[in-house]
Amino acid sequence: MSDEPVFPVGATLDDGRIRITERIIGERWRGRYRAEAGGGKRFIVTTGGRQKGDLAQVRRDLAMNAPGVAALEHIGGLAGDDPHAHEFHGLVEVEPDGHPSSELELPLPPRVARPRKRWNQTLA
Repeated sequence: MSDEPVFPVGATLDDGRIRITERIIGERWRGRYRAEAGGGKRFIVTTGGRQKGDLAQVRRDLAMNAPGVAALEHIGGLAGDDPHAHEFHGLVEVEPDGHPSSELELPLPPRVARPRKRWNQTLA
């Protein structure tokens, strides 16, 4: 087994400013990854197939300047050594502080589960 990172880990976005560093979940066609930029800024990147629409318009449509919603940093193509890099786009959001709820040990204690249930019902 190779220690080489599996694409898209190592790929970049935004003219090389943002580098994908770690797989969180999924696979290259539909995955979520951690990424970094200079100065220690951290991001979450969601990958998918190349989008056909105008990316500037997609960015305007998806940008939600609201408390509790991760700030949208960039949407664009991936670049890297993989010959298929040009087939992918990434949506880059600023990684929020704290720990992802997906990393909490299950079952959740009632003091955590109840507020989360109310929050989910609000979104429905």
